[in-house]
Amino acid sequence: MVQGGSRRTTAGVLVSVVVIVASIALTWWMLPQVKVSDADPAGVLSLAVGVIGTVAGVGGLAVAVRSAQQQRTGEIVAQLLARTVVRLEGAEYRQLLGGGTSALNGRIDLPFTVVDATGVTGAAGSAGAPGIPAAGTLETVADFFQGLSPGRLVITGTPSPVNDPSGAPPGSDAGTGKTVVASALVLQLAERREPGARVPVRLTAAAWPGSDIRAWVMSHLIDVYRLTRRDAELVVTEDLVLPVIDGLDELDSVAIPGPPCRAALLLSAVERYERGAVKAPVVMTCRDQVYQSLQLADSQPQVVVHIALTRVTGEQARHYLETRVGYSARNRARWQQVLDALAPPPGAAGAPDAAVVQALSTPWRLTLAAVVFEERDEHTRQFRRSPHDILALAQSGQLYGLLLDQYVAAAVKSTLAHPDETEDESRLRGEEEGRTPLPRLKAAATWRHLAVLAGYLHSNSLTSARRAGRNLSSTDLVLHELWPLSPRSRAVGTALIAAVLLLSMLTGVHLLRRTHGGQAAGEEFLVLVFTVLILVATFVGAWPVPLQLRLRPMTTWPQRRRALGWVIGGTFVGLTLGGGLGTAATLLLTAVFGFFIGLIVFFRALLGLPSVDMGIGNLLKNVYLVMISISVTVGALAGVARALWRPVTEPTGDPRSFIRKDALSAVAVAAAVVTAIALAFGLAAHVAAVVTRTPGRGAAPAAALGFTLALAAGPCLALARGRAGAASLRYLALLLCTRRRLPWRLGRFLHTCHQLGLLRTAGAGYQFRHRELQEHLAAAPTPPAGY
Repeated sequence: MVQGGSRRTTAGVLVSVVVIVASIALTWWMLPQVKVSDADPAGVLSLAVGVIGTVAGVGGLAVAVRSAQQQRTGEIVAQLLARTVVRLEGAEYRQLLGGGTSALNGRIDLPFTVVDATGVTGAAGSAGAPGIPAAGTLETVADFFQGLSPGRLVITGTPSPVNDPSGAPPGSDAGTGKTVVASALVLQLAERREPGARVPVRLTAAAWPGSDIRAWVMSHLIDVYRLTRRDAELVVTEDLVLPVIDGLDELDSVAIPGPPCRAALLLSAVERYERGAVKAPVVMTCRDQVYQSLQLADSQPQVVVHIALTRVTGEQARHYLETRVGYSARNRARWQQVLDALAPPPGAAGAPDAAVVQALSTPWRLTLAAVVFEERDEHTRQFRRSPHDILALAQSGQLYGLLLDQYVAAAVKSTLAHPDETEDESRLRGEEEGRTPLPRLKAAATWRHLAVLAGYLHSNSLTSARRAGRNLSSTDLVLHELWPLSPRSRAVGTALIAAVLLLSMLTGVHLLRRTHGGQAAGEEFLVLVFTVLILVATFVGAWPVPLQLRLRPMTTWPQRRRALGWVIGGTFVGLTLGGGLGTAATLLLTAVFGFFIGLIVFFRALLGLPSVDMGIGNLLKNVYLVMISISVTVGALAGVARALWRPVTEPTGDPRSFIRKDALSAVAVAAAVVTAIALAFGLAAHVAAVVTRTPGRGAAPAAALGFTLALAAGPCLALARGRAGAASLRYLALLLCTRRRLPWRLGRFLHTCHQLGLLRTAGAGYQFRHRELQEHLAAAPTPPAGY
């Protein structure tokens, strides 16, 4: 099937190219024959042939391109998407479990129970609905989900008791592992995907733009997973994507929202998410209190299975800490009292300490405790705290607050590869193993910088703020979309764009003076161009999309043949465009001058004067040749650029790369535009000089003029519609406007915090490791004493 389509595509391209070349050659041959006495019939005939041939050729190329696109099916796109999901979600899942550079040696197989199963059936067991198991675990969550029909699932946690000894808010299920289970479900389903199955894609609920689910998923695939619009439409319309919506409770500012609220509106959109007459599968995570309030308001989905993650038992917590911190006999002895308080060893007298078990009853709290109580002094390398203090702090209800206060400092100081080695030994070991050492952060400065970002996100959640037609996120830190953090950054960004264009204009004026003797008309023209570009810069979008290009490899013969094909294809496309433009230009000239030429012929015939050749054929031929030469040059250079550079079609997992590649792409696009315009001007001037036999008009002055004009036009075309460089300039404006509040190298700072376990990645941006950490930092702009 694909081979047949490929043969039809090749045949269509060859036929189209033959028709295009033949029509252009025929038109070129007929134009010089045009005399004033036969301008009308010959000109109309030649132009008619050129128009018909060009239209036929372009139509053939369009059919060939459409045939090539039809060979890329939704299943092929889904297979590639599933591989990308496994790679990115696997790295993020390990980061969620590992807590930074200290990788987790074991994990908790979180159990869950079925709370409700309205309108859903399963395959085995019973829990109020036919065939649905009553319980499951993290390791079997994919099997549980695949047994549901339809696959609609809501994941919440089990609320904490009213008198929680840890100091956490009563009734809260924060940190119970909802995101971990959702990530595990995505990873398991993507790894075991079979042809025709849906690819799970995790979305952040706070990023919901208010549209229907399919439009949101398609936009997410384009912006985050770098799919083309056509590929995204293929997998969405063929129902090959499973939306996994994380953090339904983060949509609204109040702790327990009631309708009308954004969470209820999103659930309404989920309820309308159907395929035919059947509810389409979807997975959501939400805090228990928020979901209960939505249920009381009858805003919950009508067909859904609701599962609740149970609290971590004492035995599970003990196993976690043994594998996490029991890397030596000495350290196991440090934690022995806590381990025995969680679950006494078999045969030992005594019972578990209820306060300690409850205080460490979630994966989040266990991670906090393991990191904070493993912190060492930077100079002596001695432990700063004793795990024995956990017992007293749990009894007094102060443990959770202490863990949140000290987590940033402990994470910042946990950059050593091995706990017992010095900083120099860790650096040398990293160099030997080829690892890039993490930048050393200051705990107090890190707290203040993160508090600024947390405060910004918290204010967005409280006010439901909007800027330039978009809701500001309350969870995501996207580098080029943080400009609302400073009210001046958008104006500064526009000023930076204007400065780039001004520099281009001044350089162009200087070169124009050097090459053309300071012609006033040329300078005035450049000033006019600059004025227009300033107006264009003013309308650069507030939310630019970074352009992502990268060099294609040229190491194998198939890659080189593909590159040669792009160059030849670009040349033929330029030839086609030139033929079309030349035909249109000659048609326009014939229409404009035809009336006046007809009057001249009429009066000369009326007066009995002989007909003369007015050179119209040469004029039309020159116009035709100039159009073809410019289009061929631009087409060939576009083919070279397409052969060397390609859009990034897969996410990198590093949000910093969006800004870096956007800046490099802007430079590449601007350089390509300048080169193309300069060469096109030079070639057109040379062809015109040869045809008109006026060698004094060389190609060098025209190329210099084209280069001069391109210096002004290149940056504008690169910045057109915010496609190349605009995102980088927005980011630079943010850094200039937040110089004293945020670090100059903000991207590297956030990446380091991600490596330390303070942040996590979410598509094109970062998020705080946990919402509790974000809220804690937002409420305390200055670090605690001791930092």
